[in-house]
Amino acid sequence: MRLRALLLMILALIVAGCTSSQTARTTTTVPVRTKPFPAIDLSATPAGWVPIAYGDAQVSVPRTWRVSYEGPACGGPLPGLLVVQLPKGPPWCGPGSFPKGTTRPALPKSIVTLNPEVGTYHLPPSPSLVIHGIALYALNRGATVRYLVPGLSVIITTTGSVGRLVLDTLSSSPRAVVMSEGALATPRSWSWYDFGGVRFAIPATWPTQRTNLFTTCRSFVALGGRKVVTYSSQNIIIEPDNPVAELDTDRTRYTGSCVFGNFQEYAPGEGVQVDARVQVGQGPTFPNPVYRFTTSQCLSLHGLTACPAISLSYSILVLKVTVPGRNKPVFVSIGLAGNGVVARTILYSLKAA
Repeated sequence: MRLRALLLMILALIVAGCTSSQTARTTTTVPVRTKPFPAIDLSATPAGWVPIAYGDAQVSVPRTWRVSYEGPACGGPLPGLLVVQLPKGPPWCGPGSFPKGTTRPALPKSIVTLNPEVGTYHLPPSPSLVIHGIALYALNRGATVRYLVPGLSVIITTTGSVGRLVLDTLSSSPRAVVMSEGALATPRSWSWYDFGGVRFAIPATWPTQRTNLFTTCRSFVALGGRKVVTYSSQNIIIEPDNPVAELDTDRTRYTGSCVFGNFQEYAPGEGVQVDARVQVGQGPTFPNPVYRFTTSQCLSLHGLTACPAISLSYSILVLKVTVPGRNKPVFVSIGLAGNGVVARTILYSLKAA
């Protein structure tokens, strides 16, 4: 009996020691982010190409390509085409998209489409491709290959040899960086401004401009209107990015005509616009009458509630901001470009003035 009691005592000490050791390891474990901070590989955009974003995804295309948003393209001849958020139907010259009696323009040799992920899919245990750490699953193969990218909530199709090269540029977008978890500290060198009950910071080198003009002559693709410009077939450039902070009240409605331009040729740019809309207009109006905002992703920012738009998710982050003591929201637009860190820092600098 004594021997049995001694053995039980030794066993109890061993179990207690193991439990104590496991507890010690648990207390030193570093918490893991539920949504990792995405990193954008800027080298994924080859020289002479332009990054194009939709939601959390970004691909790059040659500057000579046509980029069409929310609909098919037609014209030509074109070396390649990227269609972003294509409704049902063909990406190129559907029925009725060119005059009767004329020859249908030749199909571009390479076509890429970038659409939101819709529906439920039964994925295989392993991805078909992994590009920059992002898993892609082939939904069908053939002349046109269709890939599901669940990590970025998009579906991509590629046709042609250059289309496959475009796929190789896939990465997270600046929007994914901006909307990921965890705030960034505002650099001491940045300048602070108050407008419409909102206080925010921008790089000290950015100028500010004030306007009271309500107009729909604005790009929904990129803040600042920086274009991809063709001067000749051999000379294709991107206009320099000149970010500004625009403070807008919309007291006067613009009645003139908009300058003709092709909005799909706008390249991503930095900048910020704070739109108080004290008199005319109810929200950003171009090209759709009203942006659609979500309450499921709203951020609490130093006394403000900021809800992002879920429509027109290109290279501008539009936020509907509720300001304490103000009966109308303020709309804040932040340009998304580069690695997204500047835009993310601006977002988390927002506070009640």
